[in-house]
Amino acid sequence: LPRYTRYATRRGRSGRGTKEQPSGARRAVASAGDRCTRADRPAVNTIYAGPKRGADRAVLLAHGAGSDMHASTLGRVADALADAKIPSLRFNYPYRDAGRKSPDRAAVLEAATREAASELGRWAKLPPERLVLGGRSMGGRYCSLIVGDDDDPVAALGLLLLGYPLH
Repeated sequence: LPRYTRYATRRGRSGRGTKEQPSGARRAVASAGDRCTRADRPAVNTIYAGPKRGADRAVLLAHGAGSDMHASTLGRVADALADAKIPSLRFNYPYRDAGRKSPDRAAVLEAATREAASELGRWAKLPPERLVLGGRSMGGRYCSLIVGDDDDPVAALGLLLLGYPLH
């Protein structure tokens, strides 16, 4: 069965305005001269909410280890951002789409977070330095790791850490 990606074109919980598209229809992401093929890149399912043009920033919302992109906290934050005319993108890490409860290895989580940030930039038509990356717990942690990476940092306007363990 093909996997589907949901793109919310209108905010709201009723599901109206949701467009589904096979995830294979998306382009592979190439970074720093590396070629990624569809087979070796992580599949990231997403929900985009908010305006598609005219915004000066956009927010990536990554879920925590025990949840997925439909978590109520992320939904409420996405709704508040949409009310403020700020686009947001929620996404699932690959282990959640595979039906597993335990998170993937760090390299897979990092690659999925990078791909989701790139996807948000394409949808919102904004450069990476106009994106705020973050999420709840583990998702926020991986966003902070890719922004602060010594070898290949992702440019970002800021970080949004929800329920982040700072101790």
